[in-house]
Amino acid sequence: MQVLHRPSELARLTRHLNTREFKTQPIIARTMKKIFELLSVIVLVALIWIAWKFQPWMPAGHAVHLTSNHIGDYDFQVWQRKNAVITEPFATGLFARKQGEQWRAYLLDFEDAYRPPVVLRREDSGVAVFYGSEKVGFFDERQRTYKREVNGILDTGAVLDSEPPGNWWLDVSLR
Repeated sequence: MQVLHRPSELARLTRHLNTREFKTQPIIARTMKKIFELLSVIVLVALIWIAWKFQPWMPAGHAVHLTSNHIGDYDFQVWQRKNAVITEPFATGLFARKQGEQWRAYLLDFEDAYRPPVVLRREDSGVAVFYGSEKVGFFDERQRTYKREVNGILDTGAVLDSEPPGNWWLDVSLR
């Protein structure tokens, strides 16, 4: 460690430290500003994502067609309806019709998310319903029933007198 003996050396060192401190202040301010900007963008993206998932501008009762499939002797359609309930804003319905017969509506589930990725796949004597890679239920073609995987509840469906989605939520909500 060097000991300073002259006042001029002390003054020079003080000026140097002051200059260095002065230069670091803008760096800290710029870094904090960039962190704030990054956090603001993250919050904005999260709000946009939440708005897309909950679709607050969509009126209650509005239905959106998700998919259509023809598997075996059946035509299938999947629709999602906006609910008035905030905690479960969507209801997803499976519509099945044996060729030449009336449509039947089955409640797949109440959803928190808009447009879940629904996939229908032939299995054994019916059609398995998947949300992404998770099997959520099974439609039995012979019995014309839908069974939920999570709780085993058997849904016999509501017969529609019109094309999907019709007023299926009125019939389904009574069960």
